[in-house]
Amino acid sequence: MLLKNKIKALYDEELKKQTDAYSYYIENVKDAVIAGNTDNNEGEHENVPFICMNGEDIKFVCEDEHVRTYEYADYFIYESKKGISSTEEKAELVTNAIKLNADLIYSDVDCITCYGKRAFPFYKPEYSVDTARCFDYFTDFYAVKKVKSRMELELLENIAHVSKPLFHYVLENNNSNPNEIYKLNNRSYLTDGFYLESGETDDVKDRISIIIPSKDNPGLLRTCLLGIAKAKIKSRINTLEVVVVDNGSIDNNKSIITSDIERIKAENSGLTVKYLYEKSDFNFSLMCNKGADESSGDYFLFLNDDIEITDELFLLKLVYFAKMDHVGACGVKLLYPGDERRIQHIGITSLKLAGPTHKLSTFRDSETLYFGRNRGIHNCLAVTGACLMVSREKYFKTGGFHDKMKVGYNDVDLCVSLYEQGFLNVVNNECILIHHESVTRGHDAASFEKSDRLDKERNILYERHPWLLSDIDPYYNVNLAEDFLEYRVNVIPDFEKRDYESKQDWKAAKFAARKDKGSDKEIKDKPLFYNLEKVNIEREYVSLSGWALINKKDNYLFDTYLGVKAADDSWHVFNTAKVFREDLAKVFKEARFTGLSGFFARIPKQFISIAGLNDDKQRFALILKNKQTGKRYYAGFTKSDI
Repeated sequence: MLLKNKIKALYDEELKKQTDAYSYYIENVKDAVIAGNTDNNEGEHENVPFICMNGEDIKFVCEDEHVRTYEYADYFIYESKKGISSTEEKAELVTNAIKLNADLIYSDVDCITCYGKRAFPFYKPEYSVDTARCFDYFTDFYAVKKVKSRMELELLENIAHVSKPLFHYVLENNNSNPNEIYKLNNRSYLTDGFYLESGETDDVKDRISIIIPSKDNPGLLRTCLLGIAKAKIKSRINTLEVVVVDNGSIDNNKSIITSDIERIKAENSGLTVKYLYEKSDFNFSLMCNKGADESSGDYFLFLNDDIEITDELFLLKLVYFAKMDHVGACGVKLLYPGDERRIQHIGITSLKLAGPTHKLSTFRDSETLYFGRNRGIHNCLAVTGACLMVSREKYFKTGGFHDKMKVGYNDVDLCVSLYEQGFLNVVNNECILIHHESVTRGHDAASFEKSDRLDKERNILYERHPWLLSDIDPYYNVNLAEDFLEYRVNVIPDFEKRDYESKQDWKAAKFAARKDKGSDKEIKDKPLFYNLEKVNIEREYVSLSGWALINKKDNYLFDTYLGVKAADDSWHVFNTAKVFREDLAKVFKEARFTGLSGFFARIPKQFISIAGLNDDKQRFALILKNKQTGKRYYAGFTKSDI
């Protein structure tokens, strides 16, 4: 009974970690919790400055009481009247500023609910000028050396970041949306009218070349070209050329494409379209480089043929940023086709575990996600080559697309090369196009050959930019989890970075082998219910997630193991991480304590057949083991069984 109670206590603790991880962190990890110490925080102004006197002996003096001391101040602290910070947190901010000799330093923020609990932490990126112009994300709470105006703030060079919530918004009620922080600080950066009115009042003088790799997609290409033609007229582009690079369409499709191009040229005076045809193996990098060599534009727009132009001002919105001296590549928000408005691209994030990733991919754009990450203008490490604009000069300065990366990561490589040369890459979420992704060439992980090719191209990326393996993405906070597409908080150290090495549970392995007996059919013990929901092929691993439970039992007593059957018919059994699943209790009403019945495992590639995954022949085993009695329940299956 004592053992069962201990197991239940551990279950409750893990459940709280996953259902209220931030509160758990505050209660059990953080040294000191804010306790209403709001010294000098009473003020009527939006920003109340505090003065740091003497760099070594930090003191805070209220503006209204000690105006005469301004000339002796080292730093001013500005904070929003809508939140609070303790004296200790102010001191921590300024201490870091002095240590780093920062002109300006800002911190992360969180919210305090009406019940007095911390929640909804906003972990910010390192300073990025274009993001800050759109969304004033450091204005909540920052320390700055003495300046006379806001204009001077934007000229400061040494801007530092304390990746820790030191300021706390107070929510008016428990139903408050944490994204109110985004609404408060959103500057409504640009409008369509702004693009039309800025710069030249007449035709846009800049020469733009649009380079489109294409093969055997006359219908998609026609839609894309017609959209470009409309955009030219609406955007008043003076010189616009399109270069279609075809690596071997069949004769019938080639004829259709040629006819479409001639008709579109005839109906749109001033639109130049070149058609470069040469039979060759698909190599996106070579096709783009060939198109660039044949182009005359001051700015190159690399565009997939499966992009549907839904914003007729998209060229203006791209070139506006591409013209800036500090900007490298510029991209746009891409949505999947359909009424659900699901996100395909809002910039690329480099994750240590999974590599370059489209964060928030498949999430609904109808919602404001993670403090406006799918809204406004953002700096990011890379943008997708499906729609990427860069100046001719900067493109050739990097050497263009690396031709050894035929399909994958060539856009990331180009953007990282620009970043290494001191340029910042930008995604404009206010410009939205539709991407009929993978119509052209299929999904990258659809076969063993494609998965193997993707691995090799990713390795080339890391060979060319080895810092990506160790350094963090400057636009992705270290306190955010690396395992998921959403911006999930990783507030417990290494909470999401689990160990998934083989458990070497030989008893379980022998049990799996005995039950399997070489069968190609699903085998399972009657009370065990399960589902393998998602399989992702990553850089070095295959990650698998799903759920498993024992009906009519206390499921907190069970550990879940995942077995895989190797090519030599031997079984390898791996431990899994428990994942919170709220939905299971509603379906399995007789099963008890199902809150952590989800599982997640990351299996090294040498233990699993990618080819077997793709043809549904890879065999798996689920073993649920009672921690109190040692009793096991087993299921053996392939993907096709589910």
